[in-house]
Amino acid sequence: MKLWTDIKVRYKIIKAFRAGSIYKTIGTGENEKKIFPKIHSITITDFSTEYVFTLPTGLNPDLFKKGYYSFQQVFGT
Repeated sequence: MKLWTDIKVRYKIIKAFRAGSIYKTIGTGENEKKIFPKIHSITITDFSTEYVFTLPTGLNPDLFKKGYYSFQQVFGT
């Protein structure tokens, strides 16, 4: 059951990355690929969920600050 819960919360954070356009784009045209932040760990407790991730090299951290609203929309306030 824990595996299924981890997959669900991992999907939620990737959804927030997509909504806030927090990814690095490589290539052009049909060969365009999106590199999302690397998720290192997810810790789920009774009262909170902790995500540990790093931004890809070359991605401006201000982009994360600008897309913070997407995390509020996906996870709530």
